[in-house]
Order: sequence, then C-alpha cells, then structure tokens
Amino acid sequence: MDPDARLVPAVGTLRTALDLTPAEARLAIALQAGDDIGEAATRLNISPETVRKQLKAVFAKTGVRRQSDLIALLGNLLPSA
Repeated sequence: MDPDARLVPAVGTLRTALDLTPAEARLAIALQAGDDIGEAATRLNISPETVRKQLKAVFAKTGVRRQSDLIALLGNLLPSA
C-alpha cells in the first residue's frame, strides 16, 4: 500500500451522503485523490469548464466554498481505521 495515497470514499457513499449526481461524485473523488481541475478534466474526459460547473454544484450541495474544505469533508466520510 502506498503511504502517500489518499483514501477516497466510494461513489455510492458520496451520492447517498451528499446527494451528488454520479458525475459530481466522480469529480469529488478525483479531487480527493489529488487531481487539480485540469487533471480531473482529463481523467473524467470532460472539459475544464464542465469540471468548474460540476464543482459549483458540489459546493452548493455540500455548503463548502473551497476545494480544501471539500477535501476535508470527504475525508470525514471515510470509516475510521
């Protein structure tokens, strides 16, 4: 196991816990994994503009205003070891 790898919640967990669409959940997971907007766009095969639009929707649904706050929120959804 890579000690630098970030644990990420599952798509289903995010959809249920945060009422995200599948696309929004995949974006949140990509960001949690360390991708920036450009990398997430490439990974998800969407444009950076689509990433920004989905990210705004994720922020609205979760009540956060910054990516760092979103990452912290997602980390709280992981089961404790």
